[in-house]
Amino acid sequence: MIEAGLTRGREEDRQNSVVYLVTESPEKASILQGLGLPVVPISGSVPAWERQWQEIGIGRILGNNGHLGALIQSTALMKVEAVRPQILPGEPILATDAAKVVGELLMQKPESPEIAVEMILAQSGKKTTQIGALALWDGATYKFGVTRTVMTVKELARHEVKEYVVGHPDFSLRSAGGLSITGPDPLHFYEAGPYPALIETYDMGGNREKVWDGQIDGGDLGSLQQAIIGCHPYLLRAMGLIK
Repeated sequence: MIEAGLTRGREEDRQNSVVYLVTESPEKASILQGLGLPVVPISGSVPAWERQWQEIGIGRILGNNGHLGALIQSTALMKVEAVRPQILPGEPILATDAAKVVGELLMQKPESPEIAVEMILAQSGKKTTQIGALALWDGATYKFGVTRTVMTVKELARHEVKEYVVGHPDFSLRSAGGLSITGPDPLHFYEAGPYPALIETYDMGGNREKVWDGQIDGGDLGSLQQAIIGCHPYLLRAMGLIK
């Protein structure tokens, strides 16, 4: 009973205080603030091994999406760990990471416009799984969440992909797989929804709990964006971040 009371107390404190968000993305901070989470963006040096992981880009082949979710979740954890020494003990810290899976091909952020073009063409006409992972240090322990959203990319021509990347380099190079879900006309290259989505939470012991298993309507762009970056309200609520 005492432990349950302490847990509720920590959750109420989180809902009434600021949360440090490790991010370089103003769009991500804006989305979370729009959901009622008072985040304070903070920059953190990315661990060297994570930079190497991101540079793998289109060349990495992995076969198990469950393990893949855990790996992407780990990169979010490393972002939190990178800034914890800068934050007072007990203060909550949040970080997310995202990737895209096409078959057994994992895509992170492209390193150049040329790689972005090849990444996008590799998705042409294929079903993709967008994985968004969240790591939360609540001041006492870690909690994790993973969202998987399935979307199908239309058949694409090289000239239209080049035009997209050249016209929107900032969005393309900041997005897993080169296609931005927060940029201009974000669903232009995707088949119409609804889009199946699965949201789960994890603890440090690896215990998994399903939060939601359903479909996101193609017209609900806000909900889709929240799911893909790992910050859907269902997940934030399950983790005690919002009411």
